[in-house]
Amino acid sequence: MTIFYKSNSLVLHADVKPVEALPGQHHLKIQSQLLHSKNPDERRDVFAFTGGGESLRLLGDILHKAAS
Repeated sequence: MTIFYKSNSLVLHADVKPVEALPGQHHLKIQSQLLHSKNPDERRDVFAFTGGGESLRLLGDILHKAAS
């Protein structure tokens, strides 16, 4: 998992892994971690997506445009 956002109370993690059973497909998972919660080590799934090359490229393009 890679941390892509961190504040005093929130950490967002992302991970992308190939899906063995589906050649050419990858699974993207984003998790949140609330540092001031009862269990600050707990992570919760916020977003999950499984797709191939073109859909991942389109998602990347959307994120890149939003950051510009």
